Amino acid sequence: MKFSLEAFKDSPAAGWAGFALFCIAITWLTSFSVSSFPEKIDEGTVLRQDIRADRRIQIVNEEETKQDREKAAESVLPVFDFDESIPEEVPPRLHSILSRPIVSDPANLKPYKDKGVVLQRIRPLEETATEKELVIKDISKILSVEEAQKRVYPVFQKWIVPNTTYNLKETEQRKEAAIRAVKEKTITYQPGDYILRGGTKLEPKDVGLLERVKKARGLENRPIRFLGTFLFVALALGATFYFSERFIKRFLPKRKDYILMGLTVVLILFMLRGGLILSGVMHEAFFYDLPQAALYYGIPIAGGVMLVRMFLTAEVSLILAVILSLLAGLTVGSDVNYTTYCLISGIAASSAIAKATHRTAIIKAGILTGLASAAAVLGILLIRLAAVEGPFQWSLVGLHLGFAFLGGILASIFAFVATPVFETVLGYASDVKLLELSNLNHPLLRELIVRAPGTYHHSHIVGVLAEAAAEAIGANSLLAKVGAYYHDIGKMKKPSYFTENIAGRSRHEGLSPHMS
Repeated sequence: MKFSLEAFKDSPAAGWAGFALFCIAITWLTSFSVSSFPEKIDEGTVLRQDIRADRRIQIVNEEETKQDREKAAESVLPVFDFDESIPEEVPPRLHSILSRPIVSDPANLKPYKDKGVVLQRIRPLEETATEKELVIKDISKILSVEEAQKRVYPVFQKWIVPNTTYNLKETEQRKEAAIRAVKEKTITYQPGDYILRGGTKLEPKDVGLLERVKKARGLENRPIRFLGTFLFVALALGATFYFSERFIKRFLPKRKDYILMGLTVVLILFMLRGGLILSGVMHEAFFYDLPQAALYYGIPIAGGVMLVRMFLTAEVSLILAVILSLLAGLTVGSDVNYTTYCLISGIAASSAIAKATHRTAIIKAGILTGLASAAAVLGILLIRLAAVEGPFQWSLVGLHLGFAFLGGILASIFAFVATPVFETVLGYASDVKLLELSNLNHPLLRELIVRAPGTYHHSHIVGVLAEAAAEAIGANSLLAKVGAYYHDIGKMKKPSYFTENIAGRSRHEGLSPHMS
């Protein structure tokens, strides 16, 4: 059986192969590293170049975490068991002295004279079955055996014995619990941030830092990380498309539509990775402390949704908005806020561009998208404000909102530039293109009215009827009208053979039925 390229293009195998290649491309774009990282990390090595973060990296600050845990352990008061039970044979006059804590060696209490101790009171079973604690800040209240014996007559000194002992096990358990309760201190590097400067001679702390960064970036197990990301991307995309095709009635993309969505996602992710690198450079170059998080909002992720909405239905653009927001959040570093922002701006872009029937409408859609994006960023900042302790930098709010608005404008510019390219490459006709074709001064229609005026009049009447019918049922009236205008365009070849263009004797009269 001969292999046919044309048959393979339309086969399910080609679709699955394209899906696999698309997932591989997305995986690479979301996980590859653009910054160099030294292969050997040894103490004393001099770095040849700067080491920057190529994505959002969060690592544990082991030094500060260790200090906090040591402080937490030191803050735990030592626990002593205080046995308040008194034997029955003890004379009643000794009960008052024996009810006080007594230790065998007072030297054991000296390390705790500044912070005190905890007495774990052990009572007789017939009195209570619970244990209570007593914090003693002034350890002078705890008597030694010698001090207690001096307070009674010699004849009673034999009854004075220690009733308070150090509980090492309980003390260690409380220290471990205090250490576990300490939250790890973290260091967060945004894309473009310096980790270490070139020329730095690595010290032990630098080696530890680079090892943690290497682990956080998954550089130790790149194949496993790549495979895991690939599975995540494949499952996320596959599940989304499967659900959409099954349960969303107007989600009916063809093979060409999937190619459009795939190319758009790849292009947007390329822009995102480039924007992340550029944001780091701008952060270093500006004399003003420009926050990198604000720069991220200026990357036109919504441009991809806007572009697809120019050609396909609202349902398809919504699914693409979900996919792009998930992948953008994954690329930036699993940032939920950025994912939410991208989703809101994408939905706004899809809504704003829906009725674009001329080129300037794309720019207007960009302005509306920018306003919606700025509102989303304002919401994110207000949520952060509620969680921030201390003063909030209100001066940075304007920068965040400004870049979010700029992102909407750039999204419309991207759609404006990319639309003609995709119209040419994939053979799409956007509403803007259809509007241009519906212009009665179009060269082809002007030629039609000259060469076949009857056909022109007929096509125009059919266009009016088709437009009205499409509007009545909620279909694309512009597409119906343009289709009607051009449906008989081939009659220009031999206009005199068609009834609407015949004024006198018909040319069909002298022809055989077959020839006619």
